[in-house]
Amino acid sequence: MSPLPRKIFFIVTILLAVIFSSLNIQMFLADTGESCFPESVDKAREFLTRATGGSLLLWTGSFLLPRLREWLALCALLLLLLPMAALNSTICCHESYGNVPLWAALSLTGGFLSYSLLFVGRAFIPALAGIILVIYLFFSTN
Repeated sequence: MSPLPRKIFFIVTILLAVIFSSLNIQMFLADTGESCFPESVDKAREFLTRATGGSLLLWTGSFLLPRLREWLALCALLLLLLPMAALNSTICCHESYGNVPLWAALSLTGGFLSYSLLFVGRAFIPALAGIILVIYLFFSTN
């Protein structure tokens, strides 16, 4: 990978890590009593926390292991994809944290798009499939 795409990859990765960490904090501080499904929101919140933590570890590995960078970054994005359906289906529209699934979906779509532009190689097709899956999961649960 040449120096410019590498810098873009690092910037995009750091932005995604910051966005998902802030969404995680917003969910952690949320009052689940506002929800139509408080127990489901609690479970989705725990799952989002675990997925974000695992994804951060995979992104750290992609910084440290340049030969596995594209696959570790793809696994990090796919791991963040797992809680999307649960978040989107358990959060009602009137809660103060109801925008979390939208921001997560937009961030993931941006992450997959930048990933597919940076790594035009073996993992290009799975990254494009990930974009389609993010969009499908978001709109199918609305």
